[in-house]
Amino acid sequence: MPYKDPEYQKKYRLEHKEQIREYFKEYRQIHREHKKELCLKYYQEHKEEICKKSKEWAETHKEQVKRNQKEYRETHKDRNELEHKRITIDVLSHYSEGQPKCACCGESQIEFLTIDHINGHTENDVRTKFISKSQPYYRFIAGYKLYRWLRQNNYPKGYQVLCYNCNCGKNRTKDKVCPHKFSSGLK
Repeated sequence: MPYKDPEYQKKYRLEHKEQIREYFKEYRQIHREHKKELCLKYYQEHKEEICKKSKEWAETHKEQVKRNQKEYRETHKDRNELEHKRITIDVLSHYSEGQPKCACCGESQIEFLTIDHINGHTENDVRTKFISKSQPYYRFIAGYKLYRWLRQNNYPKGYQVLCYNCNCGKNRTKDKVCPHKFSSGLK
């Protein structure tokens, strides 16, 4: 049987290279969703093993990982900045119920606005685990990571938009009230 002969197969593949390439390209497009399902199912069944192998590879190839991360950040810098700005504006707009502005003084310049915990930090706030040389410790997340977390968790209650002045002023007073409210008699 000629199709079982390795030499014949090699010769056939060379002669029909474009036809074979087109066939597989079309096949992949037709079966794309099925392939995704299979890959997802395999990942879910072997998640621990895949994560373990991935960590082992990263440990043994630290220099390559650093190089790849640096290269990725450099090549995607503009896109990442745009994404950060877009998420920031989305979150500030949501908590301002429209146009982003400070809930206390009305400042609307995006660069001055930030997210404030209405009742200060609570036990339910999001924390990130950091590993130091002696022991792990936890810190509240802030900045872009907080904005991304708020959006991913459907904008939970307990947050408001304040400008940096109002936010800092609120945190420096004993009653945790913005100094604008003292000076205007709104307390």
